[in-house]
Amino acid sequence: MIELGQTLDVATAHQLMAQTYEAFVQRNTKQYRAFFDVLLTQDAPVVFHCTSGKDRTGFAAAMLLEALDIPRETITQDFMLTNKHYILPSYYSVNRPFSEQAMSVLWRVHQDFLNAAYQQIETSYGDVLGYLREGLGLNAGDLKDLRAHYLKE
Repeated sequence: MIELGQTLDVATAHQLMAQTYEAFVQRNTKQYRAFFDVLLTQDAPVVFHCTSGKDRTGFAAAMLLEALDIPRETITQDFMLTNKHYILPSYYSVNRPFSEQAMSVLWRVHQDFLNAAYQQIETSYGDVLGYLREGLGLNAGDLKDLRAHYLKE
C-alpha cells in the first residue's frame, strides 16, 4: 500500500504490481471461482472486465486460457496485447501523483506481473491445475465442460 503523499519509483511500482498479482492467487479465489461459475452456466457469450480491464481481467483471462489447456506462450502473448490496445483513462493526464515512468508501470501490463502470479500458484498449489482444482474448486468435469463449451475445432 502506498501512503498519501509518498513518492513511487519504478522499482517500487513493479514490486507493488507483482504483489497485486500474487494477491489475486492468495486472496481472490472466491471471486475467480464465481467467474468460472458464470462461464460454466452461461449458454451465451460472456463479457468480463474490471475497472481498468487489465490486471484482474488479465489474470482471469489467463486462468481461463489455462483451464482450456492453451499453451502458456499463447497466454502470455494474449496478456501482453493489453499494452497495444489499452486506452489510458481520461483523468490520466490530469491526475498524476507519481513520475511518468512509475505511472507507465501502473498503467501497463508487464510479463513479470503475470509471472509473479504463476510463481505464487506454484508456491501455493504446485501448478496451475492444482490452483484450478484446489484453489478454485474446479473438478475434472468442470474443466471438460469448459473445453467443450469454449473450444471449437
